Amino acid sequence: MTKPSSRLLTTLTWLTLMIGAPAFGQTTVVGKDADNSAPTGNPIPVAGSDGNTLQWLRTSSAVNLTAFPSLGVLLAEKGSRWTIAASQAPGAISSASRPAGGPGVRHVVDCITFSAASSTAPLPSVVYLSIRDGASGTGGYLWMYVLAIPGTVGQSIPPHTACGLNLIGSANTAITAEFNAGVINVYESVSMTGYDVQ
Repeated sequence: MTKPSSRLLTTLTWLTLMIGAPAFGQTTVVGKDADNSAPTGNPIPVAGSDGNTLQWLRTSSAVNLTAFPSLGVLLAEKGSRWTIAASQAPGAISSASRPAGGPGVRHVVDCITFSAASSTAPLPSVVYLSIRDGASGTGGYLWMYVLAIPGTVGQSIPPHTACGLNLIGSANTAITAEFNAGVINVYESVSMTGYDVQ
């Protein structure tokens, strides 16, 4: 077994002191960013690649995740998730919406799954599937697909899942995954999975 380098021990010592020591509690770190400005977002100091330069990792708060650029934001597994699903009668719009989470809470959509099928031939159509920063039918578009529905019986839109989206909604605002229109004789289905940040 090889002996750990002094740089690794220094980094681990910093992380242990700043994260693991109960004496620090909610202490905010004070220092300078690389551009010589004061760090924001309660960053965690770690040793740089040369072992001496101090760099800052920012926590994955809603403020830090939505900053552009979000360089230096420490990302971790998101924890508990929510799932909203919707499937409607033929011809109706399928819309899955998560209501606003309260002051400062932002919904983040991580995955979306959708499909459509018909047992009677529909008119060939084009529909849009979107994730909107708001309740059903309102708010800006965060993500959109254009989908073709053929005029045949069967699987009109094969089941499809897109993950890793990490689409961040506005604070205290609903978020919705929905088709823009229903198509006569077509069953639409949509579901989204996400998590909340504050």
